[in-house]
Amino acid sequence: MRHFRLATIISILLFCNNIYSLNRYTPQQYAKYEIKTGFGLEQGLNVGFNRYYSKNFNFGFGIGSHFPPKEYAHHIVLNAENNFHFVLTRSLKTEPSILFNQQVMFWRYSEPDFTHHAVTFALNTGVRFTSPSGFGYIFEFGPTITYTLKLDKVPGSTIHPITNEIQPNFRFLVFQRF
Repeated sequence: MRHFRLATIISILLFCNNIYSLNRYTPQQYAKYEIKTGFGLEQGLNVGFNRYYSKNFNFGFGIGSHFPPKEYAHHIVLNAENNFHFVLTRSLKTEPSILFNQQVMFWRYSEPDFTHHAVTFALNTGVRFTSPSGFGYIFEFGPTITYTLKLDKVPGSTIHPITNEIQPNFRFLVFQRF
């Protein structure tokens, strides 16, 4: 029953796409696909691919690595995300919009003393600027909740990763729609 409730919440967050813009898009801005790259607090250095299902709703996958890189640490993030945005105004140079983003991130972080497997839920909001060519950038921030799935420690290790807590998150991305 516990997993059913979790699956229901994730489904609602990832597939809620009833928000549409009243503005018209140029053909490049209404493209179906988007490639993005950037950096973030939880996602590290990351790249992603999104597919748009409506004008303002997309679903995508990404992969990330720790930022800044540590010498002996290995960090990898796989995420699924859902974005929708409200267009504020339209000009010839940029189209600003308010963005709402939900993410589910599965990650593994390891150092010589421990290996930590976790899932993180992020609920971000931010601003998005898109040019008529389809190029743009996003700045988003919000809370994340991390749940530990598995923690393997070397006997005698005094490391205690912060888990099962609400933490701040931010992310800066550049993207190209095509």
